[in-house]
Amino acid sequence: MEAGCAKWTNNACESVNHVLKQRMQWRLTHIPELIEKLRSLVKEQMNEADRALIGVRDVQLRREYADMQKAKSEWRCMSQRQKQRARDACFRILKPTEQSQSTDGDVTVTYRAAAGKKMNQRKRARSESTNSSQQAKRPRN
Repeated sequence: MEAGCAKWTNNACESVNHVLKQRMQWRLTHIPELIEKLRSLVKEQMNEADRALIGVRDVQLRREYADMQKAKSEWRCMSQRQKQRARDACFRILKPTEQSQSTDGDVTVTYRAAAGKKMNQRKRARSESTNSSQQAKRPRN
């Protein structure tokens, strides 16, 4: 399990979209119902992350994070604050520079410069030549 946006791919997005459509039973719904379904989906993902932290069920932490795993008995004895610290230490996401918060204050959205771009894509410098411009410069015989 890996937290953060750096490894988020289009397939992951499509997968979550499919799960959401299944929950909505492939029907159009009103916004409040959609919001509740999204909240429940996020809550279940957080529960799954907690299960990974204590090594329960199918989800496991990656080898690099194995030292952060907690025993079930230890997890049960922890306060909510201690559990949150353990989550934060394991699933740390770098703080973005800009955030936007919903009007009711429940949801915070972060902005990333590379959001929505495929991995390893870069913007070509204006002065950099392209294949088509190289072909145009060749003399024709």
